[in-house]
Amino acid sequence: MFFCLRYLIFLTLLFLSQNCLASEPILVFEVKKVPPQQETMPYRPYAVKFDHQGRIIVGDPDKKEILIFDKQGKFIKSFGKEGRKEGEFLADMGGIAIDSQNRIYVVDTHNSRIQVFDAEGNFLFQFGEVGSEKEKFSRARGIAVDVNGKIYVTDQEQGNIKMFDNQGHFLKVFIERDIRQGKLDEPEWIVVDKTGKIYVTHHGGGPRINVYDSAGNFILNFAPQGQNPGEIFKDVEGIATDSKGHMFAVDEDDGRVEVYAETGRYLFSLGKGIGSGPGEFLSPKGIDFDAVEQLLVVTDSWNSRIQIFDVKDIFER
Repeated sequence: MFFCLRYLIFLTLLFLSQNCLASEPILVFEVKKVPPQQETMPYRPYAVKFDHQGRIIVGDPDKKEILIFDKQGKFIKSFGKEGRKEGEFLADMGGIAIDSQNRIYVVDTHNSRIQVFDAEGNFLFQFGEVGSEKEKFSRARGIAVDVNGKIYVTDQEQGNIKMFDNQGHFLKVFIERDIRQGKLDEPEWIVVDKTGKIYVTHHGGGPRINVYDSAGNFILNFAPQGQNPGEIFKDVEGIATDSKGHMFAVDEDDGRVEVYAETGRYLFSLGKGIGSGPGEFLSPKGIDFDAVEQLLVVTDSWNSRIQIFDVKDIFER
């Protein structure tokens, strides 16, 4: 019996080593201004994107700011403040997207609009207004821009995905609400890969990530709710894809990043779970992939920091 117990322990450790790559991040840095500001409210980084200059663009809905860092974690600049005017935000800012011109799109959820800035944070234009009509926003949350400049915005309250041209003119509702098992309900984060496939997280029943083709046709879904490997403990947060079709999904309540194949098959996890040490997370939110240097960036919200992982070799282990 003692031999059987030792063998069971060995198999458990082997399974964990193969399915949870608790690799150390190559960089961890705090999200705060330089020089530090004497403010009591901590930074809570939310959405994050690499831009085409390799910089890290971070949204903070508590501070109502967009912060820009280089890949070494050096603070470059910030822009935005609380308000309703151009270049201002209200609380609960949503996603961030970067287009081919390196313009920065920010979902200003409570102002029911999308604000667009140049790479230096200068305001360019905005679009959207509050309303229940399909061309308006009830609760805009996620945003993505495809290789052709089309803009996709998720509306949680209306339960749909709206499409706009690169000047913010409404084109159509791209994907309608569908609360059947395995379909779209309360969409949030969204990403479009280079082939035009669209990945969307949602809060309805069934698997929490849906995949659509470039025409909006449903392909598959994965990442069911649960506590087993590959399942999402409660709600999936940010999502990202790499150049080979792998999907990275933030499991906020488990403090990990779940990694899936293009087919939706679970591969392994990144991160060590809940905590404040390197590779641990307290309420991770946003995530993005840098195809040039094969880096994965994750906002570690309640630790007020950013963690960066080198993932170029993880699929060869």
